Amino acid sequence: MKRYQRAVARKKKGSANRSKAVARLGELHRRITHQRTDWLHKLTTGLADAHPVIAIEDLRIKNMSASTAASSMPPGAGSPGS
Repeated sequence: MKRYQRAVARKKKGSANRSKAVARLGELHRRITHQRTDWLHKLTTGLADAHPVIAIEDLRIKNMSASTAASSMPPGAGSPGS
């Protein structure tokens, strides 16, 4: 990908060779996208076949850590007991 991106960067804007290089780069991006989608599909299918129930939990990480709440306060605005 780095080689194709460099090739596009070296070409003069508006030239036919640049459009060919952009097309090559686009095809590479499509190929990588398809590879990632295929891997994700295979992974999720394997998980669904191996486990009868899969639960997804939407956690609020800010609520899980006391240090996060304290760090979001402005300096000097600590708890009333401090």
